[in-house]
Amino acid sequence: MSFTSSLFGKVFKTKIFSSSSFLNTSQKIHHGKRVFMIGSTLALATGLYGIFHHDQDQSTKLDGSSNQDDHFKNWIGSSPLQAEDLYQFYFGDIQSEDELELIKVQIINRHGARTPINAIPSFIDSKPWECLPYDSKVVLIGDNHAHFKAVMETDDGLELYGNCMKGQLTAKGSLQMVEVGKSLRDQYLEKLFGNLSVDEIVKLMYVRSSDIRSRRTEYSAMYLLLGLLGENAKEYPTIHMFEESRETLYGHFKVCAKLGSIISKRLKTLGEETEKDPRLLEIKDKLLDLLEANSAQPQPAQSQTSEIHDKGLLEAKRVNNAKDLQQWESINNAFLGMLFHGHELPKGITLQDVEYVSQHVGKSGSFLFSAQDDVLKMNVGMLLRHLVTSMKKSGNKHLQKELDQRKMEVYLAHDTTIMPLLLALNMYNDEWPAFAATLAFELYATKKNPSKQFVKIVYNNQTLFLKPEQQEQFVQDSKTGLIPLEKFMEMTKPYEISRHEWTEICKLNRPRN
Repeated sequence: MSFTSSLFGKVFKTKIFSSSSFLNTSQKIHHGKRVFMIGSTLALATGLYGIFHHDQDQSTKLDGSSNQDDHFKNWIGSSPLQAEDLYQFYFGDIQSEDELELIKVQIINRHGARTPINAIPSFIDSKPWECLPYDSKVVLIGDNHAHFKAVMETDDGLELYGNCMKGQLTAKGSLQMVEVGKSLRDQYLEKLFGNLSVDEIVKLMYVRSSDIRSRRTEYSAMYLLLGLLGENAKEYPTIHMFEESRETLYGHFKVCAKLGSIISKRLKTLGEETEKDPRLLEIKDKLLDLLEANSAQPQPAQSQTSEIHDKGLLEAKRVNNAKDLQQWESINNAFLGMLFHGHELPKGITLQDVEYVSQHVGKSGSFLFSAQDDVLKMNVGMLLRHLVTSMKKSGNKHLQKELDQRKMEVYLAHDTTIMPLLLALNMYNDEWPAFAATLAFELYATKKNPSKQFVKIVYNNQTLFLKPEQQEQFVQDSKTGLIPLEKFMEMTKPYEISRHEWTEICKLNRPRN
């Protein structure tokens, strides 16, 4: 059985893979309805939609090495080369970037701006949240089909004013993702695909989304593809999704019991540490004053539809008391979402308060997802292995199958995907990934010797560079940011993991009675 739903007139296919089968889903986007709430379709206010990342994945050969390449690799492995020698070996014959060809891009994008996942009391945030409706669904059974209408009721018991569920991609978030797609188009389409038609480009793309019940990543993928490929594409790439038990785009804390246990303990430690921070205590007191002042106000009960409102990957429960306010990651996301959508901050909360909370949360990420206890392996180890394997296959024509020929891969994921990836690369800058943040791995090959390949890491349109202590070990060109592919593979190898290894590591060793 396959399903389609409509989202403004353009058809998108979604495959949801389970352990035994998958469902085909087609999504539509109707531009004619003008539900963007701004003058014309795709008329975007420039400068509002912040951060775009570009992931470019380049491929390497496995069995197709030349004798000369093998000789150099053996020489490097057995000789005490100085840093200058290594630099000369890898980059000495590259006079300019014109001598390089971009052969693959891998893009890991956080979803666009969403509504808060925590139940923020309406007396703290009373401005309506605007979301684009999931306006119709089509169910296909064989050659027959039936149309159904689905409407999101505004009075469904949620503590959010407007027509949104918790954690849903908003109207502004949708436009934000269109802008991301446009940015990626300008950056990569001509370099990767030359004069190929959109239909030919689609065949060389792979798109994946996490399967979150509010569908913010899935819909973010659709709007990104609209910006990337335009409104007139005959067909858009299929969006692949996996069930929770097979998900690799983030570390699912319930499926991986050990990871959930470790993160819970670290969150508790962070909560205890915040009790020692006078500024955070002051901000918390302001919120608690609002809660206490309105404690007599009746709160709406959760409706029967609450089952579809995912609890988020990291975020706390309803904010009602001091204990709930220990988890600042969720408060930070709520504050930033309110600002992005033009909502007023809670009474007494200043922009300086928000900045302080953001800085605190950004720094806490290094502790929350630090590599100890195999946290990075459990979180993004399978994803890293997938990305690197795809790079290697793309560079070896002897190993290529149809899916290995893809030149652009797009993964719609979460802040809890991007941050661990940056930590694994030792490139995290203590800033929590923003909505629509983009991390890109660009794979290049030299035109003279295609087996000589390099990776460039781009985050929010900025090339990332190795820390000084890594430079001597892994080698990176100080101007272009290029890292030899084999050195990039050395960087990721400590964290790569197979599904079998992941399953074993995730087992929670419970003490015997």
